Order: sequence, then C-alpha cells, then structure tokens
Amino acid sequence: MPGVVDADITRITVPHRMVKHIEKKRLKKLRSEQEPFWHGKPVLISCKRKQFNHHIGQTYSNISVEDLASGSWKGRRSKSDYFTINAFKPVR
Repeated sequence: MPGVVDADITRITVPHRMVKHIEKKRLKKLRSEQEPFWHGKPVLISCKRKQFNHHIGQTYSNISVEDLASGSWKGRRSKSDYFTINAFKPVR
C-alpha cells in the first residue's frame, strides 16, 4: 500500500550538529586544497610563521585574535617571532 510505512524498517539518523561539523570540515579541506587568489601577489606583511603572511588583496571574513601575527605573543612558544611590514608603493 502506498503511503504506509512499515514499522519494522530500521532508520539510521545522524545528529544535526554532527552533520554541520562534518560539512564545516569538508569545506575547510576544500579551501585548503584550492590555490588562493592572492598566490603570486606581493607579500604586504611577512611573518616568521608563513601561515600569518598577508598578501596584497587578501581579505578575511571572520577575523579573531588567533588569526593575527601578534595574537599569541604572550605565549612561551612565540619567543623570537617577528613580522615585517613591506612597502608596496613608492614614497612620494
């Protein structure tokens, strides 16, 4: 009979939070595999740790203190970290 659900069928469900978490990880992996649009453009802020380099034209959607080059300088592992701001236009 159409429209009648059998009570003996086992239904496997996934919690909504888990689905969101998996999707977030999948998108993060896709973004990391793609070459960023600023690849090859000059570096505006260069850091000891290359993950904090900032290229000309690079934008951030959600920025937090952890995303900054100087964000965790109070920590013991940040000893001898540095960043350099490079000029990209000539001085008038």
